Amino acid sequence: MMPKTPSRKSPKEVEPLYEQFSIREGIWQQEPPHLRIVREGTIKGERDRGDLCILIEPSRGRALGRDVCDGLVRALAESYYQTPGSITRALREALLAANAWLFEANLRADSLSRALVGLGCAVIGEGETYLGQLGPALAYFIRKGVAQRFPADSIWLRDQAPSLAEMNREPPLGLRREVEPTLYRLDIEPGDTLLLATTDLHHLASIEEIADAVTYIGKETARDNLEALVNGRNASVLIIQWPGGAAAGPAARPVRLQPVRPSVAPEKPKAEAPQPPPQPEGEKPPVPSEEPAQAKRIFLPPPTAGEAASDEAVPTPPKARPQKNIPPADRAGTRLRETLSEGAERVRRETEEMLLRVLPSEAPERPPERPAHGEVVSLGGKALVGIALVIPLLVLFLVVMTRVQYDRVNREQIIAVRQKAEARCDAALKAQDVALVRQGLYDCLESLEEGLAVIPDEPSLVDLRNRALHRLDVVDHVERLYYFTRLTVLE
Repeated sequence: MMPKTPSRKSPKEVEPLYEQFSIREGIWQQEPPHLRIVREGTIKGERDRGDLCILIEPSRGRALGRDVCDGLVRALAESYYQTPGSITRALREALLAANAWLFEANLRADSLSRALVGLGCAVIGEGETYLGQLGPALAYFIRKGVAQRFPADSIWLRDQAPSLAEMNREPPLGLRREVEPTLYRLDIEPGDTLLLATTDLHHLASIEEIADAVTYIGKETARDNLEALVNGRNASVLIIQWPGGAAAGPAARPVRLQPVRPSVAPEKPKAEAPQPPPQPEGEKPPVPSEEPAQAKRIFLPPPTAGEAASDEAVPTPPKARPQKNIPPADRAGTRLRETLSEGAERVRRETEEMLLRVLPSEAPERPPERPAHGEVVSLGGKALVGIALVIPLLVLFLVVMTRVQYDRVNREQIIAVRQKAEARCDAALKAQDVALVRQGLYDCLESLEEGLAVIPDEPSLVDLRNRALHRLDVVDHVERLYYFTRLTVLE
């Protein structure tokens, strides 16, 4: 848990207060690595960029190491504060930089060490706040008791795990290189509250319960009420509050926390609603004085600073019901089960009636079975089979004949070379002139080299070459040294 900490704003601005808590397996984490606040000015870069609040949500059932969180926060913060241009452009580039960092880390890691996470961040500016989300991420914006959820719908907010096709449409961080984040812009007034939370909070409490827990704080803080609402189950929340406005103080009605269900609180059925419990004397339900703030969704490519006001507006959520008109949990669950049972019975009955009208009264006769006939192969098919069998044999025959012919040609060439070399050697030995003998032996060696180039190490050619070299050494008075003796040094 983190105490309330004012941001570093000028005295003329409304300074937001930051709180956070994280529960994992029933244990409150004192310094959760996936909840971070990067103060403006701690990283060198562009000025007037505001504080950067970050919430990293790991995939279901897997813990996230501190080194991964540190790397994501470093990549996100450095890219955001060092990217020139508008805030929306810097926030988009920061989310893409964090995804690129995790994607490269997953490429280098083994299958057990790879991580897929969701990333939600908020830029706290002067009178406005920018939200950026990629993958599983959740945010609530509460103004005067009415809450608005971002995103309004997502595959990550369902009870069952998303399929691969759904994950391809809304990919988490680290799954692929090319992704596109979702950006929102909020106009801030005193008394507003922004929650960055893991998607677990969506399954633990309804949006009305969350709004009441933040609005009717009484002596307790918003963090105390949210912790009671979570009731020791897995959830992480980063709370950003702007003091002032018409927020409920100590005299306001405290929130009545009911035991929460593990799934999303069902909507009120269309059947006749039960009568509300009697209202205590002197107590009036809180009525918002104006409509909740509208969030502007920013479409990419990011607009410039002058075009930010022309973004498409997200529809305003319906007004939150007062706490006293919310039926008890057991009554709502009973009515929901009854409504579902009646609907299932009605669907079954209508399906039976439709099938009785469409299907015949008697089952059709079974068609007679056709006698089985053996497959008849035509003459053309037999010919093709025969050709397919003959072709490999023909190829093998051609290969064998080519090899035999090649060996025969080589043998004939070797015989011709040996006869030519022997004739030149005999003519050289019969000559009386030393120069003629030498020239004849050189011609003999030249012919032998031609034959050895065709078939190296041919025994007959090698033997004839040795005899010719020996005879040439005799003619030139050359004595070959076959043994070497080391000389002794005499001093």
